[in-house]
Amino acid sequence: MDRMKEIFLQKELHQFDPIALRYIFLNLIEEHDDAKTISVDFTAIEYVTGIFLGALVFFLKKAKDRGITIQLVNVRPDIERIFRLTALDRIFTINSSTWLKK
Repeated sequence: MDRMKEIFLQKELHQFDPIALRYIFLNLIEEHDDAKTISVDFTAIEYVTGIFLGALVFFLKKAKDRGITIQLVNVRPDIERIFRLTALDRIFTINSSTWLKK
């Protein structure tokens, strides 16, 4: 049985420093350590920074260490393009078909 948990990222995450972001992501893993999949909802994220992307990669690695799969949903097309340009689309599962049309 696949236990999926959904996380909704807050718009303000880009304001945190790298250590705080890593701490936030580690806490999310701790809170959802019984999940097989964590679905990370990007609806509120309007842009990403290099610091944020680095923390997201850290999150993915820590989740994989616990056997948890990470998928990104509701990723804006412009942010998805950044994932492609940085080749992060090769390590993250991005479900772009869920992008909410506004």
